[in-house]
Amino acid sequence: MFPRITKVTKAGKSYEYLQIVESVRRDGRTVKHVLANLGRLDLMGDRLDALVQSLARFCRNPLVPSDEISATGCGVWGPILVVRHLWEELGLSEAIRQRCGGRRRQLDPAETSFVLVANRLTQPGSEHGLARWLEHTFICKRDGRRWQPQWLPPQQVSLRQRVKVASPQLDGWYRTLDALLGAKAGLEQHLYGRVCDLFSLKVDVVFYDLTSTFFQRREPQGTLRRHGHSKDGHPRDVQVVVGVVMANGWPITHFVFPGNTADKATVQPVLSEVTQRFGIGRVLLVADRGMVGQENLDYLKAQGFHYLMGIPGRRSTEAAGVLALLNDKEDAWERIDKDNRVQQIAPGEGKQRYFVVDSRERKEYEQRLREKSMTRARQ
Repeated sequence: MFPRITKVTKAGKSYEYLQIVESVRRDGRTVKHVLANLGRLDLMGDRLDALVQSLARFCRNPLVPSDEISATGCGVWGPILVVRHLWEELGLSEAIRQRCGGRRRQLDPAETSFVLVANRLTQPGSEHGLARWLEHTFICKRDGRRWQPQWLPPQQVSLRQRVKVASPQLDGWYRTLDALLGAKAGLEQHLYGRVCDLFSLKVDVVFYDLTSTFFQRREPQGTLRRHGHSKDGHPRDVQVVVGVVMANGWPITHFVFPGNTADKATVQPVLSEVTQRFGIGRVLLVADRGMVGQENLDYLKAQGFHYLMGIPGRRSTEAAGVLALLNDKEDAWERIDKDNRVQQIAPGEGKQRYFVVDSRERKEYEQRLREKSMTRARQ
C-alpha cells in the first residue's frame, strides 16, 4: 500500500485528491486498486496529521515527529580525511612501523603517531589538550573503533594530581614520541624523498635558522636545559636551542641543542649532517655575521661551499673599509626597485665580493629608532 495523488479537472479548475492504493495482479498484469479516498488535499488541513498519529499506534516501529529530533553532538571528520590522505601518500604508516615497530611494544606507533600529527595540524596543543580534542573530533583506529579520551575519575583529581588524563593513555603518547625520536634520521630521509617525488621538488635553496624556547624553571637539569642567550625574552629561565632546516619552503630536519649553545657552534655539524643525509651538493649559506665566525669561514672555504653573510655597518672595521670604496656616481648603483639599489665591491684580487644595499625603508626604520632613543634621552 502507498499514497497517491489523483488530479481531477472540474469546470476548468484542477483539484488534487489523496488516495490509498495497492498494486494487485489481474489477468497477468499489474493494476492499481483504490482502497480509500481520503479527500481533497487542500481541504484536509491538520486532519491528515491527526490520521497519521492515530495510525502510528498500530505500527511496529514508532514514528518520531521531526520537531522532537535534535543533534546532541557532531564529530569533526573532514580535516581528518585530508590528513589521512596526505599521511598515506607520504607512506608514513609503513615507514614508522618498519623503523619503530617491535615485539615488545604494546602500542602501534603508526596509529598513535597519526593521532598526534592530526592534532598538531588541526588544533595544536599539548598531550593533555589532545584528550579534549578527541571529545569533538572523530578519528578511527585501524579496526574502525573511534579514539576516545580516557579521563581520571573526579575523586582522583587534586591540587597535587592536576593532570586529568589517565596515565595509560598519556604514557602512550609519550612512548610514541620516544619511538619517533629514536627513528628521527630515517624518517626524515624517507619524508624528504617522498616530498621530492610527489611535488617534483628540486632543491636549490636551503635555509637554516635558530631560536630558543624556555622552561618554567630556573635550575639547569639534564643535558639540554641550560641558561643562555634567550631570544624570546626569558633570560632567567633555562632553555633549549632549536634549529630548523628548510628546503624550498619545506622543513626537512630539525636539531635541538643545549640552551647555552652559541649560534655559530651549530653551523658545522648541521651542514655536515644535511649534506650527507640528503645528498645536497651545492651549498650557499645565508647568515648574519654572528652565526659565522672565522673558524666557520675556513670550514666553508675548505668544503667548497658558498656563503652570503650580513655584516653590521656600525662599529665594524670590515664594513668601514668597504664603505670607503663606494662609488657615489648614480650609474655605479644597480636599481632593484624604486626604493632599493645595490652596489657590488670587490676589493683586491680575491674572490670575495661585497654587496652594499641602499634601502629607503631601512633608512626610515633606523631613523624612527634614533628618534625614539633621542626622545628617551631628553626625557
